[in-house]
Amino acid sequence: YFYPSASLSLILSDMLNLQSGPISFAKVRANYAQVGGDADVYALENTFGFGNDWGAIKRAVISGTLKNNALKPLIGTSHEFGADIRFFKNRLGFDFTYYKTINKNQIISIPTTMASGYSSMIVNAGKIQNKGIELTMNATPIEGAFRWDATVNFTRNRNKVLKLIDGLTSYDLGSAEGVLFRVEEGKEMGDMYAYGWATVPDGEHKGEPLLNDDG
Repeated sequence: YFYPSASLSLILSDMLNLQSGPISFAKVRANYAQVGGDADVYALENTFGFGNDWGAIKRAVISGTLKNNALKPLIGTSHEFGADIRFFKNRLGFDFTYYKTINKNQIISIPTTMASGYSSMIVNAGKIQNKGIELTMNATPIEGAFRWDATVNFTRNRNKVLKLIDGLTSYDLGSAEGVLFRVEEGKEMGDMYAYGWATVPDGEHKGEPLLNDDG
């Protein structure tokens, strides 16, 4: 499969001859990239395996997961924009990046009706968006016989499940200790669900556990 990439940057401090002022360096950049991901082996065609012999009889078994020879590769598409600006002979600098990535055609196994002869099937599903910012500040407060360099950074990422597959709006990844890991359209990846205590809806005891006659 084919996945391209391209990038472009402009050094504005050279183009506009800004080095003589407080700005030591200024660059803006943009890039676009795609990456692909393949399915695991034996995910395209149903195959037989051999179990333990039954006496002199060979036993063949088939997986409970329906394979899919029409799978498409996973594709991740990213856009990124950023700027690198430095002041006062590089003693103070800021690097800012905004990014947005969309992964689609993720290859997952979903439950299916046992009437089909299989308990699950492999499909392309999922369109998940990640976007966020990264900001880094570099400074040299003291420079001389003693030099002090300081770096501070801030990052923020938000993801969202844009779509799973037609006819499926949520998918359970698994559970542990009463906590359910679920992927649901319109929500974030990694959301966890669990049962909580029923509470008093209003009044002076609002928010306290709701007790019945049995306690």
